[in-house]
Amino acid sequence: MSDFFAYAAGPVLATILFIGLPVAALVMARLFVRRL
Repeated sequence: MSDFFAYAAGPVLATILFIGLPVAALVMARLFVRRL
């Protein structure tokens, strides 16, 4: 069970980072623009 979880966690984390990083960048950009 733990082996399956470890095997499945890789692609899941990669997908979260692949989607989350651009979203976080957009949010940070909007906050930075609002401060200006």
